[in-house]
Amino acid sequence: MQEIIKIKCNNSLLLIIFFLFSFSLNAQTYNKVLPDSKSGKPMLFGVCDMEAFQDSSFKKWYDPEYEFYDVDSTKLPNAELFEGVTIKIVFGSWCSDSKREVPRFIKMMETLNYDISKIEIYGVDRNKISPDGEVEKLNVELVPTFIIYREGNEIGRIVESPKKSLEEDLKDILTN
Repeated sequence: MQEIIKIKCNNSLLLIIFFLFSFSLNAQTYNKVLPDSKSGKPMLFGVCDMEAFQDSSFKKWYDPEYEFYDVDSTKLPNAELFEGVTIKIVFGSWCSDSKREVPRFIKMMETLNYDISKIEIYGVDRNKISPDGEVEKLNVELVPTFIIYREGNEIGRIVESPKKSLEEDLKDILTN
């Protein structure tokens, strides 16, 4: 009888260890920093959140662009247009267009009271590759690329830089 109890305890312990290990394998690593292959400077690679831009390597370009951008509230889309809308941003922290447009886009979305934590942000290398292969499925050729979805279906993109302005381009995507 004692042997059966020992076996059950050992099996339970193994089961717990297995579950903990499997959860750690599925956990996303956020804000991974690697050296850029061309410049050697720090580069964000993979899934990012807003904390990534508080790292000193990225804060120095993110904060000034964010602070000095004036969101044109007269051209912003109406809040009701965001029903069922999700957004993915693919950017390169090595790319001047990304350094300019990503902080501006985030400021615009905050002005709209959009929940920034719902935006999926992916840092890529110069080949537009991400560690998990997610970005390759999105057919991104230029960065930054802002992909807008409604109810899970892509409805538009802002690629590299806006055609008119971030505000107008986003409004056009949401109303068409």
